Amino acid sequence: MRKSIKILGVLAIAACFAFAVPYGKESRKIKVVIDAGHGGHDYGATLNALSEKEITDRIAGKIKAMNTDGEVEIYLTRPSDTYISLNDRIEAINEIKPDLVLSLHLNSTKNTEVSGMEFFVSNSSARYEQSADYARKLAAKFEQKSYSVRGVKEANFLLLRKADVPAVNFQIGFLSNENDRKYITDEDKQNEIATLVVDFLEEIK
Repeated sequence: MRKSIKILGVLAIAACFAFAVPYGKESRKIKVVIDAGHGGHDYGATLNALSEKEITDRIAGKIKAMNTDGEVEIYLTRPSDTYISLNDRIEAINEIKPDLVLSLHLNSTKNTEVSGMEFFVSNSSARYEQSADYARKLAAKFEQKSYSVRGVKEANFLLLRKADVPAVNFQIGFLSNENDRKYITDEDKQNEIATLVVDFLEEIK
């Protein structure tokens, strides 16, 4: 069995596959990969008992659970607390060929005053323009709800660079900042974040 098939086995794959139809005015079915950062022995950013891997996994699961649109098919790169390397994630993504990859992460810095959401795209990606457009639209959704948004930025993160499809790295907030930490860990705010992402996905299909 090829390695790529084994990798796909760890993904939360919907019951049936559907290819996206060309862009146009009519509604189309889209495939979206929600990538919860880190996992397993890779905790990501941590503070006391809080870890990036757990929070991103929780929000990713909420996004999938809240999606009731039959024309939006959501895949998770890790449906549980498991370690999956970046290269394995990229290989799986390129096998699925989704219309968008949204990679969820948390920020952390020694300067505890720094706060806000950030959206990253790679200008080395062949899908840079579309990635940037999606990032701007998603950022606007959160700005409309009065979240602090630090903007859409460029970064050559490996997953953004190597994915063959539009990809956005969504830094949900700073674990190191008290105000960000409150909404990042609050159940209602996590639900709101997931809802806004789901609304955005419905709008781009």
